[in-house]
Amino acid sequence: MALLVRSMKISKMIKQSTPQEVIKSICCTNMKEECLERTCQECNKKIVTTLYYDPQTKIKFELWVTKKVKVIIHGNEKISQKTVKETVECSKQELFKEFMKSMPTFMQHVNNVNHQHQIINKIKENLQKKEALLHIDFSENFNCKYAEEIQSTHFGSSKKQLSLHTSVLYCNQQLENKTKPLCFCTVSENLRHDAAAICIHLKPILQELVVQVPQLETLHILSDGPSTQYKNKKIFYLLGTFIARETGAFRCVWHFSETGHGKGAPDGVGGTLKRTADNIIAQGHDITGQDEFVSLLKSSCPGIKVIGINKDADAEMKKIDDLLEKKNIATFKGTMKAHQIAWSKKNKQFLDVRRLSCITCKPEEKCIHFSLGQFHLAYKKQKKETDDDHNSSNLDADEVLKNKYVIVCFEGKKNFKKHYIGVVTEEHQNKCKVNFLRRSGNKVFSFPQQEILEFPVVKVNAETFRPEATFHSYVRPTVVPELSDFCTALTGIIQEMIDQQPDFKVVFQNFLAWLEKEQVLKPGVKFAFVTCSDPDLEYFFPLQCQISGIEVPDFMKRWINVKRSFCDIPPYTYPANLTTMMRCCDITPEGELHSGI
Repeated sequence: MALLVRSMKISKMIKQSTPQEVIKSICCTNMKEECLERTCQECNKKIVTTLYYDPQTKIKFELWVTKKVKVIIHGNEKISQKTVKETVECSKQELFKEFMKSMPTFMQHVNNVNHQHQIINKIKENLQKKEALLHIDFSENFNCKYAEEIQSTHFGSSKKQLSLHTSVLYCNQQLENKTKPLCFCTVSENLRHDAAAICIHLKPILQELVVQVPQLETLHILSDGPSTQYKNKKIFYLLGTFIARETGAFRCVWHFSETGHGKGAPDGVGGTLKRTADNIIAQGHDITGQDEFVSLLKSSCPGIKVIGINKDADAEMKKIDDLLEKKNIATFKGTMKAHQIAWSKKNKQFLDVRRLSCITCKPEEKCIHFSLGQFHLAYKKQKKETDDDHNSSNLDADEVLKNKYVIVCFEGKKNFKKHYIGVVTEEHQNKCKVNFLRRSGNKVFSFPQQEILEFPVVKVNAETFRPEATFHSYVRPTVVPELSDFCTALTGIIQEMIDQQPDFKVVFQNFLAWLEKEQVLKPGVKFAFVTCSDPDLEYFFPLQCQISGIEVPDFMKRWINVKRSFCDIPPYTYPANLTTMMRCCDITPEGELHSGI
């Protein structure tokens, strides 16, 4: 984004020099979250002001590009991804389009950075005596050195490296009644930076934490979010097991900084230690391994508690690896969007995964503001079947097409497998919805006659988004007149509500008359039906028309699936259901989920 803005500034297309200045020009003075998410009523209509320029003029600008390149490793040719800065040529109009296309994502990024900073600052300022905040980060590995080296050692040998894990602990000191930071650094010759290694590095810090806050109730952990280190399913699992057990805390909350958040306190700890170590080497001392580093830095940096990781910790690390492999933890969809995970003893089998950090909702609650869902600590990833397990063909997601018949295998008790026949009614982003057949007689399968029980329609003005009229009628089923217990539990509709109602043929005639009354079918009037998923008008309505002997009108053969439209707004994902969409829009549900108005 900075390269795009700088190019437009040099080309005299805009006045602003930095992306931050561009954002300030289209937001309110105080730049609230609503401004950055473009929901603020005062500034959401503001646009980036440009100077006069010829849109067809060619311009060269630099851009970061990730590309695949061929590399030779040990004599073998392999494909590797590299991010490089390239010079690109295009017209000024194309440059501005690329800039505007990147703006929503960049503004959401800035909002995430600001939000996380504000939440962490509030936690620091309001720490209670039974709370603690632990800010952690891996520092760049330290290269061991000799004070004096012969040429072959200086240029030829591979220097030993040390892994440095830096931490800053904030806790409310009981005597002084104020937040005081304590600095730590754990040092290891094992260069692993994965979940098991993080636990080994954290263990002595958590033991010191329990001493500092003996009645710990709530532990906050802050880190950045690399998926290979902190933000992954293994850390999610270990937060509710290993870390909760080591601290005895009632609540454990892990916060993740947004990418590009800048330097933090642990970076200062790591920089201080490595600069001091280099000065010690310059003064004539050798640092050739973990023991020398720890002993020399302890005396030179008394404000930082330097702890060496015992070499026996490798065995404990192996135990954690074996545990994680045995658990076969399932991946949480949306991990990379998460900026907070919250665990509580009240709901100890679940973590609430949140898009942004929230201190309003308690860890034991499902966040009503930013929740992405819950991570089940006991849930295991299902084992994939191999070609050796059966002789049938497996379909890839790309091969599963709408209206295609499939056989789905479910594994029951005692590994007994049942096969069900169905047809794909909806597909989106590697997911598909299957409507299954039921057994009719001994050998024949047929689709269940799912009749419409309720016909609700709301007329909404497309300019004001205000409801103007409502059509609602219950429908008496004719093929299967008796409602099942499942149907009643799902919709809230009971038998007495439909027994005296007209059948679908009459209801639909009344609906057409209502459309005429509301002048919806009047020539020149533009309208569209909006549904929550495709099957309503693609499958269930035509099936009911077939049962009732009615021809499907042409104007009901086209519709808007609001789930697909929902993908165009943050968080840019296909929603699971109506509840998810309402939650994202801060709308409180009323009535039954699978019932009408």
